[in-house]
Amino acid sequence: MRLIDVEAKLDALFFDDILAQRTISIDMYQIGSEIVITAWQCNMARLKTTDLKLPTVLRFVLDDTGIVTDAELMENFKGSQGIPCSQSYLNRIRTA
Repeated sequence: MRLIDVEAKLDALFFDDILAQRTISIDMYQIGSEIVITAWQCNMARLKTTDLKLPTVLRFVLDDTGIVTDAELMENFKGSQGIPCSQSYLNRIRTA
């Protein structure tokens, strides 16, 4: 099944001098009588020595009646990362 190139979209994300941000996107297209929905978000944080991108990508396939017939969490899911998303940590490094 054809999927959008989510990895290329994630690689193209940039920080633009922002300490932390979240980007969200939804792509929908039709294949025959099915609708494929790819929804993703990417949490990003700038740390002292590195930039983090923590994506979550979901794909749903709906039949012609709108019933979900397939759902998939893409293998790039890294789970909750704790400290990189902590407001107190981000504030501390911002003011350091």
